[in-house]
Amino acid sequence: MVTGGARGLGRDYSLELGRRGAAVIVNGISTDADGRTFAEKVVEEIRAAGGTATADHHSISDSNAAALVIDAAIKEFGQVDAVINNAGFNHYSLIEDTDLDLYRSLIEMHLIGSFLVSKRAYEHMVQRGYGRIVLTASMSGMYGRRFGVGYTSAKTGLIGLMNSFSIEGAERGVFTNVVNPSAKTTILDRSITRGDVKPAELFPEEEAPRGMPPFVTPLVLYLASNQCKTSKCIFNAAYGRYAREAIAQAPGWRSEDDVNPPTLEELSAHWDEVCRMDGAWYPTSSREDVLAAKSRG
Repeated sequence: MVTGGARGLGRDYSLELGRRGAAVIVNGISTDADGRTFAEKVVEEIRAAGGTATADHHSISDSNAAALVIDAAIKEFGQVDAVINNAGFNHYSLIEDTDLDLYRSLIEMHLIGSFLVSKRAYEHMVQRGYGRIVLTASMSGMYGRRFGVGYTSAKTGLIGLMNSFSIEGAERGVFTNVVNPSAKTTILDRSITRGDVKPAELFPEEEAPRGMPPFVTPLVLYLASNQCKTSKCIFNAAYGRYAREAIAQAPGWRSEDDVNPPTLEELSAHWDEVCRMDGAWYPTSSREDVLAAKSRG
């Protein structure tokens, strides 16, 4: 199952999955000038090459329809082995030009939609003891970006979603990971803009093959495959470089008094220690973080 599987990165995922023999549900609601959905066109390409695919037109931003995406896949093929959450849209607007309706629509599409689709798939997968879930976040969320407060908020939320699905699902055979992809697609041209921001002027024209979707696809398909034994990780795919990314914690400074909290002045005096990242480590859960903070080790 590929949400947003008809254009951009999703289209490439769908085509390559079909080429490799997977039965693909291509989810997408956008239509061309003739009123045909792009999802139907991708399905035709897969079938013409001898593959198996069907189109799904449920909107994952509709809370009443998102779970039906998975129900349709189970009805069509009997099971769902992997879900690639790829559907989404972008925006370019200053914080002061981003109203609640726009902000909420981004959360509903990227975060809530991915939760509803993944939750329904997860329920099916844990019964079978096997599944792979891929969530598409963004380097914009991981590291920040101007003109994108709604997009970056929604995409960063997917990291928290991945953590929870991984902690509860890995021991039941369901592995969940996040990918932060970088590729030239049509999402820039279809972005919502507010104010004087011109998205096309923010990014250089990309023509190099390494900047195109096919260079992202191998990582995403690996994470969706039975070869992947990794869970609860963030991966970056950009220009043919594939790398794990992580949220790290500095060793920090620990006050010595077990009864009285430090004063603002004491904390200020140790601020360099609080911020220094030498010897940073990577907590695997909030419990591990708390236990480490309590330890004097």
